[in-house]
Amino acid sequence: MRVEDLALCGDERTFILLRQSKTDQTREGVLLALDIETSLAIRNWISLAGISDGFLLRGIAGNRLNPAMDPGQISRVFKLLAVKAKLDPKQISGHSTRIGAAQDLLDGGASIGQIMAKVGWSKVDTVMRYVGVGQLSALQSKSNYR
Repeated sequence: MRVEDLALCGDERTFILLRQSKTDQTREGVLLALDIETSLAIRNWISLAGISDGFLLRGIAGNRLNPAMDPGQISRVFKLLAVKAKLDPKQISGHSTRIGAAQDLLDGGASIGQIMAKVGWSKVDTVMRYVGVGQLSALQSKSNYR
């Protein structure tokens, strides 16, 4: 994710161009709206880090700042944070945020279609695998009693 891919609007909204993903076969990219909390966090990071262009997340090697963060570093950072939170780092990966977002959407009452659109999955079975069929069944049962 690069600073150049952000559209910072005057009303605190932010849009980001997702340049490529597994579901973007044409590699046209897609413009995504970020929520206000995420928008403010990104704006604060850009300001505090003094970044005007290039990658938002940058790696550190010794006391040298790299121009970009290696994808493997993200997983290592998550695992380090898991250890600090007394969680099993073997249960955490760079993909954990996407899975957690899907589960949060489901808990918030989002439909499978809404989850697929928001998280960027193109197949229902992917949603089922990551949110868990049991969790989905439990929520559907609860909604029958409302």
